[in-house]
Amino acid sequence: MVSVVFCCGGSRGDLLTAAALLEEPSVALRGIVYAPGAGSGPEFTEQLTALLGGGVPVAAAAPGALFRPDRDGGAAERPEALALLERAAGECAAVLSTGRLTELALFFLAYPRQACRFSGLYIAGGSVYGGDRTPAAESAFYQDPEAAQILTGRATGIHLLPLEAAQKCTVSCGDGSISAPGLGLLLSLLDPQVIREEEHTLEVDLESAVSRGCSVIDYLNRDRQLPFHRICLDVDGERIRSLAERACGRVAKGGVQLG
Repeated sequence: MVSVVFCCGGSRGDLLTAAALLEEPSVALRGIVYAPGAGSGPEFTEQLTALLGGGVPVAAAAPGALFRPDRDGGAAERPEALALLERAAGECAAVLSTGRLTELALFFLAYPRQACRFSGLYIAGGSVYGGDRTPAAESAFYQDPEAAQILTGRATGIHLLPLEAAQKCTVSCGDGSISAPGLGLLLSLLDPQVIREEEHTLEVDLESAVSRGCSVIDYLNRDRQLPFHRICLDVDGERIRSLAERACGRVAKGGVQLG
């Protein structure tokens, strides 16, 4: 049994991933940290509550990126998110993250020793060739590039699902298609043999107005002082669809509408 804490941004794919985590017998979902992102809607909290049935703690992250003015006081006002991450670290849980990385980066800054106790970091973010939020930057990294740089610079061995691999995690559920990169992260956690990964260093651009938030993956690994991370290049589509089918059944059982 592996303990998992899920950090998400509130998309339909995140609901599907939460359902997959609940449905997986080898996973114990210890909590969800919710930081509203570009794809989230106002009904997400109600849908998540209906899906979980009150059995899993949910903590809202403070609003705003790490170094934005509207972040002032945010961490103090929302201590429950950091407390949830601290409890999960104490249980050596794995972290699955599909949203902005603000809260995780803050936790690594505030509690570096506890952060080292996570059994693994599985993050959907960044890109190899181009972005979806800007021509250069993927959405999760773009929403808080400083947080992405802090996390990738301080942690080692992150399992990173970049945009190109995440796009292969689009599944059918109900009457439409849903992008669910969290299913790719879950598959990487449960069965890494079906995930093709390579170890490389990476940095996040914080300076350029054109490419701010862009993940720069060094395939030559020239700077050996940087942490190495496991970059996902391909996922098993059949296994993703299998996870999605079971998750859709859980969603339907909970009376949650993903449309």
